[in-house]
Amino acid sequence: MGRPPRWQATLDAAVDEACLAVRLFNDPAEVRSFEGFAIHMHLAWLYLLHAELIRDGEDFRYWDPQHKRRLLRVDGEPKRWELDRCMSARWPDVNDPVRANLSLFIRLRNRLEHRHARSDAPLTLSLAGHAHALLLNFEEELTHEFGHDRTLAHRLRMPVFIGAFSVRGEEALREVKATLPPDIAGFVTEYESGLEKKVRSDPRYEFRLRATLDTAEKGPNTVAFQFTRFEDLTEDERLVIEGLGRTGRVVVRTRKQPVSGAGRLMPAAALPLKCRRALSSSSGNTTSRTRGSVSRCDPSPAPRTRTSQIQTGASTTSPPEPTAIPEAM
Repeated sequence: MGRPPRWQATLDAAVDEACLAVRLFNDPAEVRSFEGFAIHMHLAWLYLLHAELIRDGEDFRYWDPQHKRRLLRVDGEPKRWELDRCMSARWPDVNDPVRANLSLFIRLRNRLEHRHARSDAPLTLSLAGHAHALLLNFEEELTHEFGHDRTLAHRLRMPVFIGAFSVRGEEALREVKATLPPDIAGFVTEYESGLEKKVRSDPRYEFRLRATLDTAEKGPNTVAFQFTRFEDLTEDERLVIEGLGRTGRVVVRTRKQPVSGAGRLMPAAALPLKCRRALSSSSGNTTSRTRGSVSRCDPSPAPRTRTSQIQTGASTTSPPEPTAIPEAM
């Protein structure tokens, strides 16, 4: 048995990382499955493109610009191209759907690695199509560059899941998806706003499926899940498929923002107009009285005023008992 090529170990590491990423993504007990998927698929793509550069004899090390014959090193190891640099060399066209998809996950991985979003479930549902496209693009690049015998199809089979196959399941998924934090939702929206429409609708950027139940009789070589490419359909079949995607719904959601003091009024707005005029014309805290009754402008009527009447020349050690002054009629 001959010696394996120099790129073999790097390629094997790429395949292992991709399989680990998918295992994390499909594990229902893993609370940070999407974060793990993004990080390990980042490594898988990096090793895959490095294997291609090694095979092609390309030098992907960084050289010191001040000393042309000196390599830049990190912890004693030569610094090699990062994934973003490898991606730009592999797909120079910025409008390439594969590059757009991979670039999205490079930026997303940087956000997740340096700040945990604590929103793994809604993030998984919001970017499930992008994640699936990332894996399929990896499979296409792997088999195209290193042969169809390298396919991952025999290792990554269709998982068993419920998802949107039931009515309640679809409702639950929509509820979870609605909890995506605004900062991440804004990040994805801002990123996609810079892409062309044909790139956003390309399945290599976002892979979307619409499953229909097959009631045809099972053949001897039939598998449970079959995939038919859109470009392989006839014109009539394409019209039917496109019609399935049109729901014709307009969703309007009223957003309620909690505020302090909801339902309360400022003092000026709470007082009736005639009371504000009465208070502005009076000086001090005088109570307005009309024919012996307290005016309605006073929200808490005060008790009748009592004063003390002291007789002139009276010699007492304590003030006399207070006498009520009769009110004017």
